[in-house]
Amino acid sequence: MTIHQFVQDQLSTWTLAADNFKALAGVHTKEMNINGLTVKLQFNPARMISSAAKTGKEDLAKRRCFLCRENRPEVQMNIPFPAESGHEYDILVNPSPIFDDHLVVAKSAHKPQEIAGRYVDMLQLARTYRECTFYYNGPCCGASAPDHHHFQGVPRDVMPLEISVNARFEEEWQPILSDGEASLYHYTDFSTGIFIIRSSSSSAAAHLFERLMAAADMPEGDVEPRINLFSWCSGEEYRTIVYFRRCHRSHHYFSEGPDHLTMSPGCADMGGVFIVPVEAEYEKLTPELLAEMLCELRKAKGYSQKEVASILEISPQTYN
Repeated sequence: MTIHQFVQDQLSTWTLAADNFKALAGVHTKEMNINGLTVKLQFNPARMISSAAKTGKEDLAKRRCFLCRENRPEVQMNIPFPAESGHEYDILVNPSPIFDDHLVVAKSAHKPQEIAGRYVDMLQLARTYRECTFYYNGPCCGASAPDHHHFQGVPRDVMPLEISVNARFEEEWQPILSDGEASLYHYTDFSTGIFIIRSSSSSAAAHLFERLMAAADMPEGDVEPRINLFSWCSGEEYRTIVYFRRCHRSHHYFSEGPDHLTMSPGCADMGGVFIVPVEAEYEKLTPELLAEMLCELRKAKGYSQKEVASILEISPQTYN
């Protein structure tokens, strides 16, 4: 069964999800150029639940986990995905979609959001479902359910950052580091802290990913460096975007002034599709205001190729 057929079968039996997917056809979108990347803004009021989600420990303790099997609606279907690592997942339709055929891939057991030991599962998903790009929101970087590990899946080539990275590989883009069958690239448009892993081998990609994560700073109280990940397969090649960031929400989210924005950027936003759940905010957003928000979220410093290679050779080091 293809992912598209699975989604269609689910929508034929789940009215809530079907209505939200139908609403995608009517969402308003517009484009802006932010630091060399043409991004999209999507006015999507159905995403208010995710944008305004309270993810503190006390808040999570008060609610039932909506990704656990026993708490899902009876009508929600799943495709079992037993990963080669031994981890088991359920592929689900996302009832609050941003894209067509939007998926959630939830771990079968209730375990916290953490990428350690699970990046290879993400690559296996990409190899199995080549029509999809899979992404991971770190527990402090956009995950609305940081208490239950999950990936998300969307159609290939819907995020501007992914499209731009693929276009770079059509040119002579030189890696800053090669490690066996894997190479690391530094993407310098749009934002700082963006690195690309390219490999014909999932194990080689995982080894380079682990090196990159070991070189990054670990904020006090966090379980991992603050990242968003995107992985897909192009032919027989694995490609991953590793996007280091500083925080979950900018000051705009907490502001009570005219610069307030009800936006909690996750992978979709950091991939160039900014989700705006409030119409008045969608209308007032300018390239300058969006760039200001992005500047607060991203890592502050850019790196030359020489500096990045040095960071990876001397671990640990910071990405501040």
